[in-house]
Formats: sequence, C-alpha cells, structure tokens
Amino acid sequence: MIDRRPAVIARCAGAADVIECVRVAREFDLVVAVRGGGHSVAGKSVCDGGLMIDLSARKGIRVDPALRTVRAQTASLHRISVTVTGHVL
Repeated sequence: MIDRRPAVIARCAGAADVIECVRVAREFDLVVAVRGGGHSVAGKSVCDGGLMIDLSARKGIRVDPALRTVRAQTASLHRISVTVTGHVL
C-alpha cells in the first residue's frame, strides 16, 4: 500500500499548466511527482508534502499516416496499439 500524500495535486490540461506547476514548485521549493497513466504500483507518481502533476486526463493520440508518425499524450500509451491498427507506420 502507498502511504504518501502530496500537499497539492495539479490536474494539468496542457503544456502551459505543466510549465506553471514547475515554476510554482521551484518558487516554493516543492518536491515534484508526475502521475501519467496510473501504472506506478510502486508509488513513484506520489510524493509526500510536494506537488503532484496529474497528467492522467491527457489521453490524446494523433496518427499522421503521410509522415508515418504517432503523437501520444502521457496517459495514452497503453492505447497506441489499438489506435494505429490499420496504419502502416
């Protein structure tokens, strides 16, 4: 069981939010932890008394078949194989 409690949890909607979180963490000398897809059973995405940057809502995936690339947000990595099925990348 993970028994850590961050002082602040910031649910970021985009890069600007993450940048602001890092700025605030520096200003107040806070430990920072990042939560992505929620797969850290070891508890590495949670800190005691610091700032947790929660990116778990960031699940977008964009496939560009012409460039043969995939752009995936933090919490979407487990969904990539389903999304790219049928594309030759």
